[in-house]
Amino acid sequence: MPPSRSLVTEYGASPVTVLKALRCLASPGLVETRPGVGTFVRGSRAPRPHDYSWQTAALGPRNAASPQLASALPLM
Repeated sequence: MPPSRSLVTEYGASPVTVLKALRCLASPGLVETRPGVGTFVRGSRAPRPHDYSWQTAALGPRNAASPQLASALPLM
C-alpha cells in the first residue's frame, strides 16, 4: 500500500484518520503493518483441513478403547 503520508495527501484526511483506517484493516488480518517497512495487503489463505491426530495421541488408538466406549464411538 502507499505510505500513510501519501494517503493523507491524496485523500485529504488527517493522519489520525488514516492510522485508524489502517488499524481497522489490520484487525481482521486484511493488511499487515511492519513498522519502518510499510503496510502490505495480505493474500487470502486457503482453509486447511482440521487436524484431529492429537486425539489419537492423547486417547490412544481406537482399538485400545474399552468395549463400552468403543460401542459408543461412531465409526469413521
